[in-house]
Amino acid sequence: MNTHPNVLAYSVASRLQPAIEYLQEIGVTDIATVIKERPSLLGLDPEEQLRRVVEYFKANGYSQEEIVKLVSESI
Repeated sequence: MNTHPNVLAYSVASRLQPAIEYLQEIGVTDIATVIKERPSLLGLDPEEQLRRVVEYFKANGYSQEEIVKLVSESI
């Protein structure tokens, strides 16, 4: 959280829960570790930003496993 302190001010209902649910939807299994390593993911709107990125990866032939890895480690 030191690298992304804004997370502490996000609404659970309108920001954090939808982001976590979307990560689960795309296949991220270890949500806690991913968020610990990449708290900035919670700053992205799941419907506007994360979905667009995931759709881009899908359109370019990335497998679901590759997408999960990219989202978990690169964004």
